[in-house]
Amino acid sequence: MVSHNSVTGTQCSFAIFSTVSITGQACACGSERYRMQVRPAAVDLICEDCGAKLRIGAATDEDLDRLCCRMTLQIPGKKG
Repeated sequence: MVSHNSVTGTQCSFAIFSTVSITGQACACGSERYRMQVRPAAVDLICEDCGAKLRIGAATDEDLDRLCCRMTLQIPGKKG
């Protein structure tokens, strides 16, 4: 059963997209290309160029609140 307070993947994806769009640089490797993989309790940001991943909690309203307060999101990047 889904409660009224549960966070949806769409809400979290929108918040992540909005935050990453502000910075312009999604990954520390310099890439602006990334994809999102929505999981039941988290969303993964994955760099399309180096394959690095950033997992963001997305199970609760508090997770979404924390995400919306962040001014930047950046995938840590992989070293060649």
